Amino acid sequence: MFHLITSAYPLADQCLVAFFADGASRTYDLKRIAESHPNYRSLDDDSLFNSLRAGRGGYGVIWDNDADLSAEEIYCNGNPVNTPFDGLLVTKRAADLWLVDEADILSAIESGRFAKGSDACLFGSQWVVTVAAMEREFGPASE
Repeated sequence: MFHLITSAYPLADQCLVAFFADGASRTYDLKRIAESHPNYRSLDDDSLFNSLRAGRGGYGVIWDNDADLSAEEIYCNGNPVNTPFDGLLVTKRAADLWLVDEADILSAIESGRFAKGSDACLFGSQWVVTVAAMEREFGPASE
């Protein structure tokens, strides 16, 4: 599975947090690679480090000095962050990950195959589903 970053933010002490399309999030300490990779040494400057953002397409993070770090490096070697939102996906993103029509997910909600309140919840006009319910109903994600 390839992991795409939806957003990323700088933290204190040359650390960052990245949020992934699959609902996971990771912190990553850039100091662990800065010593052995000269491209990252200039990021000691806080204003430069704070220019961190998710790169186009979600394949990594980038800084204003053209330094970048891959999404796979952050996902595989970062530290998981537990949040109340882990494992939750909007139906559009779930449809993209499972290569199903969003209408099939909404049908699973309306027919009761997804329990409202535990497998799926309506926030405003947007349904959010759990990864566990998607895996139970549609099998493993395709991405």
